[in-house]
Amino acid sequence: MLMHARLALVDPQGGRQPISNETGSIWLTCNGEIYGYKDIMSKLQTKGHRLRSQCDVEVIPHLFEDLGPGCFAKLRGEFAFALYDEKQHELYLVRDRFGIKPLYYCEVGDALVFGSELKSVLSYPSLPAELNHQYIRGLLAGISLPEETILQDILEVPPGHYVRISRTGIEVQPYWSLALNGRERLTNPKQTGEEYAKLFDEAVRLRLHGDGPVGAYLSSGVDSCSVVDAMMRHGSGDVKAFTLRFDDPELDETQIAARVATITGVDHHIVDVSNQALADNFRTSLWHSEIPVFNTHGTAKFLLSRACQPHVKAILTGEGADETLAGYAMYRHQLLLDEQRKTGERHVKSLIKEMIAREGILAGLLPETAYRQNAMVETIFGCYPYAALRALSSERLMGRFFQRSFVEAHPIEEALKRLADVLPAEKLEGLPPATASRYISLKCDLPAYNLNYLGDRQEMANSIEGRLPFLDNELADYAFQLPPSALHTMKEGKLPLRSAMANRLPNYVHQGPKRVFWAPVSAVDTLMQNSFCEVALNSDSVRDVGVFEPSRLDLAKKLIRVFPAKSKVGTGLRTMLTCAASLHLVNDMFVRNFSKNAQNFCKSETKRRIDHLVARAAPIEVDPL
Repeated sequence: MLMHARLALVDPQGGRQPISNETGSIWLTCNGEIYGYKDIMSKLQTKGHRLRSQCDVEVIPHLFEDLGPGCFAKLRGEFAFALYDEKQHELYLVRDRFGIKPLYYCEVGDALVFGSELKSVLSYPSLPAELNHQYIRGLLAGISLPEETILQDILEVPPGHYVRISRTGIEVQPYWSLALNGRERLTNPKQTGEEYAKLFDEAVRLRLHGDGPVGAYLSSGVDSCSVVDAMMRHGSGDVKAFTLRFDDPELDETQIAARVATITGVDHHIVDVSNQALADNFRTSLWHSEIPVFNTHGTAKFLLSRACQPHVKAILTGEGADETLAGYAMYRHQLLLDEQRKTGERHVKSLIKEMIAREGILAGLLPETAYRQNAMVETIFGCYPYAALRALSSERLMGRFFQRSFVEAHPIEEALKRLADVLPAEKLEGLPPATASRYISLKCDLPAYNLNYLGDRQEMANSIEGRLPFLDNELADYAFQLPPSALHTMKEGKLPLRSAMANRLPNYVHQGPKRVFWAPVSAVDTLMQNSFCEVALNSDSVRDVGVFEPSRLDLAKKLIRVFPAKSKVGTGLRTMLTCAASLHLVNDMFVRNFSKNAQNFCKSETKRRIDHLVARAAPIEVDPL
């Protein structure tokens, strides 16, 4: 049985789903967008196919009729779909290359249940919900696996893969993989910038289609500013751009965003999000993301997309630029760590300390001046990825708050080995550490966390379609074919994009520093006062989950009254408490009380939307008697 709830952006009437080929032998339900679909339609019609709509996803069953599973690699876009071939009695579950759109499945007796959310799978009768402690152990150390989920026995289709379900069983196969290049070669920065600009502009142009207005998120960074610039160059007209503003002035990016909005001519909207709003909406954002989290930044994205909803139906975002173009400071940190390991020279260690002091948590850096357990990590991976250092570093803080039985049952070394098992050894062998780290970030971290909690799930919760030009497959392929020296130096990353924008954006943008998107850590103080957090973190609940030690969580809640939010210890404690609170809230929502929570969230969301529509309705004028 195929069912679909559609956010209609292309041909709202003709594109109703499920949709089929002309003979009704191949049926499809798809979440997402297919770009360049008009060219595909023309080619299909030339071959004699009859399409009944102008909907982008209708091309998929027709392409499959001609090419079978080989058609999946022909698709350009953000998608997750189920396709049923009646003649062969085969079901295909297919996910886009980078995991922008989610797709879950689970075997329940003789049935296979699938859906775009864990909630849809859990709604199937007689499906028991149980936490996957092995996965949680890795997740709390910053390790994400592309196929597992927080719930036992429910799997996620890996990015760039399809799952074929037939009478002979279930088969998982890749239809695309990223080609990696770790070899140095001479490149011309100007030429590289021009080539990247051409591909980037095309990626943006393709994402402007649809029957509704398209907007953009706008921060002070080069990623979102480049997107807005490209949108206006394509003559998009009245583009609306949206910028978050927090209580913490250190995290305020509105000044530069406003200057860029004035230069490009977009209609700029500033969305104020207070610590109280973050705390009040934290549980709701978790209901949509369905994972434990480290910060309330996804809640901020939830509130940002809610503010966009009255104005646009689709939003262009900057996600993926840092992973494809080595934008994160951790890649530069790793260059220095690698030099420190090779030479052992003191001045390199001094440079590392200076970098950590200068950029710190706002750049997403670990407070590490050397690799940890180098021999063990290289034995497991064949190189030293930053994800391993992150896991070992987080163990110093998080491990102190875990129950001993949890740590003994799931040692961190096993979590690292499980990560290595999902990474093809031939891909990593001989790669420079920073290139290996980019690959792991793109394959694991990006779909599991950034594209979920900071992207698609928060946007779709508010009926907004997120579109990600930096994760266009042709653009990403080009970026990963460039040598490391063409992407980053010891001072900055994303060199191709900075070069591409040198004559299009002001210097303070294209030469500006990278800032990782964080919500104020101080919001955790407000969050801990919410009644739902008090219930989630009571001793009985904590013991029931079996991860954290109740007495140590109680101690942490007391210590945040002593250590300021922006101190090193204070930040660590609040990050840990956010993890603990979110884990126990997820357990309550999806394991202990799923049916009750599903009813309550549906009622509250229905009421909110009705109130919103009433507030937007034009007043009725009544003539006096």
